Amino acid sequence: MLDWSIMLAAASGLILFLYGMEQFSREIQKVAGENFRAFLKKATKSTPRAVLLGCVVTAIAQSSTAVTVITLGLVDSGLMSFTQSLGVILGAGIGTTLTAQLVAIKFTALGPVFIPLGFLLGIFGGRFAFLGKPLFFFGLVFFGISMVSDAAAPLKDDPNVMSYLSTLDSVPLAILIGFVLTNVFQSSSVFTGLVVVLSGSGVLAIGQAIPLILGSNIGTLTPLLASLNLGLFSRRAAAAQMLFNIGGVLIILPFLHPFTQLILDFGGSSAQQAANAHTLFNIITTCLFLLVLGPFTRLVEHLVPGKEEEILFQTEALDEELPSENDAAFSRIEEELKNLLSKTESALDESASLFPSPTKTAFQRLLKREALNDYLDERIEKAILQLSQRKLSQKEASRTVLLVRMSNSLEQLADLAAATGYIANSTASRGVPVSGGALSEIGDMHMRLKEDLRLLKADFPSISDANIVSMRQNEIRMRERINAAYAGHLRRLYAGKAYAGNSFVKAMSRLETAHGKLREIRKLCELYKQA
Repeated sequence: MLDWSIMLAAASGLILFLYGMEQFSREIQKVAGENFRAFLKKATKSTPRAVLLGCVVTAIAQSSTAVTVITLGLVDSGLMSFTQSLGVILGAGIGTTLTAQLVAIKFTALGPVFIPLGFLLGIFGGRFAFLGKPLFFFGLVFFGISMVSDAAAPLKDDPNVMSYLSTLDSVPLAILIGFVLTNVFQSSSVFTGLVVVLSGSGVLAIGQAIPLILGSNIGTLTPLLASLNLGLFSRRAAAAQMLFNIGGVLIILPFLHPFTQLILDFGGSSAQQAANAHTLFNIITTCLFLLVLGPFTRLVEHLVPGKEEEILFQTEALDEELPSENDAAFSRIEEELKNLLSKTESALDESASLFPSPTKTAFQRLLKREALNDYLDERIEKAILQLSQRKLSQKEASRTVLLVRMSNSLEQLADLAAATGYIANSTASRGVPVSGGALSEIGDMHMRLKEDLRLLKADFPSISDANIVSMRQNEIRMRERINAAYAGHLRRLYAGKAYAGNSFVKAMSRLETAHGKLREIRKLCELYKQA
């Protein structure tokens, strides 16, 4: 018979372990705040750096699920590309092995030290008080696992327990149990830590522990579920994580016996062997996937198909520091301004598509494009501010002011595109039909805006005399078309066919304002040409 006092102690320790791990991960993220996300974003410029980053951040947060979900959010918001996310996801698997290693070296004995230390630091720590809760829950993690270890020690002599554990000699069953229990606990770190404890207590043999660890490495379904309502590239990142985890297990299975022998050859206690198996498995599979990252990426793109454009919050010409030569600095800013103009055109195109065929995906994409324009405008302003602190000639000083005004105007133009998209989305969500005449007139306005943008792009941020004339002529035709559009709207009102009458007036007002904004930019380009 099982001793219920032992089971109760083990369950209590496990609950503390689970709760401590969850709260520790949450507190670490709170302490890091936006810096946590910024750090993830900035350190992924190459795949090896991204792997190292994923490893380090997961080792600190002790939750590959949390790091992966944050990574999916960064991909969805355009702060990290799908390709960059793969390195972080691969590294997260290695980082999550730290808990098992700490348990194996009996770091659990320090749990009772960190609990009072964190408590006292939270009360009397002054400017370091913010570290109190993370330290407290860090101690709770290892205090809980220590309770489980103490409770598990007598189980190795219980014939009923040994009889049940003999069923784990079936590798597929052990992998399945590892996968299921990891999802129950919602943490591979928790489950592998438990496997290490049971190995150290003599309850599990290394041959039983390794398949359980393999099952645990398949991970939780949380990232996959979290990606369902996200964009295409976030869904691909979540699918990549699941394929990587499952693929790693399938790769190692044919070599399970030599892999087990390799772990035994490393030596160490039973707990250390289990922890080493966890770490070595993740290092091997990560290295293998890095060797075939290109084909693996294409496989994910094939399995999660789509032709959606990846909108990334990245500059094309500007770095953190401008070139030391003023002419080169101006050139960089002008190039980024051209990029902003191109992104503004994309926002207007996205907005134009929403009235004839409104979709939630297109609307969300428009909002992301508008946010990207805000980001680029902010980066351009920052660069111009940096440039303005140098010794500039009067002509250069005048040009900086004009560049800021152009950037702001383009950002406002994207705001107007988003505002028009809001109207289209609201009209569609209310189920209000838009007449063919109204759609035609809105489409015509967008076409004329597109023509002005084409003329602006030719020599931007300067403008040729011929394009100045063409844009002025377009302004006259645009006013005529606006008047004709409102006259057509009145006719539809009289005929009772202005179904989305209020929405049409709002949309035309936004488009008329957008045309006025293009006129402002044209005048700024004229001034820039003269400066």
